Amino acid sequence: MDIDKVSNALGSPIRYKILQLITTKGNCCSDKGSSFLKPCEGLCVFDLMKDLGLQQSKVSYHLKELGDAGLITEKDQGQFHFYCINKAAIRRYIEHLNKEFNL
Repeated sequence: MDIDKVSNALGSPIRYKILQLITTKGNCCSDKGSSFLKPCEGLCVFDLMKDLGLQQSKVSYHLKELGDAGLITEKDQGQFHFYCINKAAIRRYIEHLNKEFNL
């Protein structure tokens, strides 16, 4: 785990919000905002775009940063990409902080 990458990823309010959204809403994905719901694990970029009010390119950039830090995983289902929290990586980061700062 690259502690600097994780710290940088978590330092962005947008990326932090993405992690929160994936954690709280990651049980289904709408098809570009329509009422059609597909059961799945994770959250898709279209729902993140809607919740954040951001364009796809901006959301995708932040998802890439979170993925590069190891904080999320990506799962493809057809044309959709679903993102899930990597709980093990977040636990390792917390353990590192506990050791580093004698918490």
